[in-house]
Amino acid sequence: MEVFTLQRLHNRAKKQNRRANKYRRKGLVILGHLTLRDLLIFFLEHDHCQLCGSVGPLSIDHVVPLSKGGSNSLSNLQALCCLCNSSKGSLVVDYRLEVAHGEY
Repeated sequence: MEVFTLQRLHNRAKKQNRRANKYRRKGLVILGHLTLRDLLIFFLEHDHCQLCGSVGPLSIDHVVPLSKGGSNSLSNLQALCCLCNSSKGSLVVDYRLEVAHGEY
């Protein structure tokens, strides 16, 4: 798993919150606000991509994208590698369910 410094996690939280604010300005209702603690817990619990299983650098993916009205809370996040995240795009797909049922 990639080592995350507190500064990097803090920067990610700020970036996610800026994205949520951008969609709020467009009139979409975005619930939730990510904190450094939230991201620390998230990356401690998720050490591999929830689609392909790789342990490379992970990115945060919103199950329901912010652009489609998804929330910015932990219940709407999943860990995907950069390749899987970019291939998912803005689709609404929950890969956490497949991992929970042992299908990957």
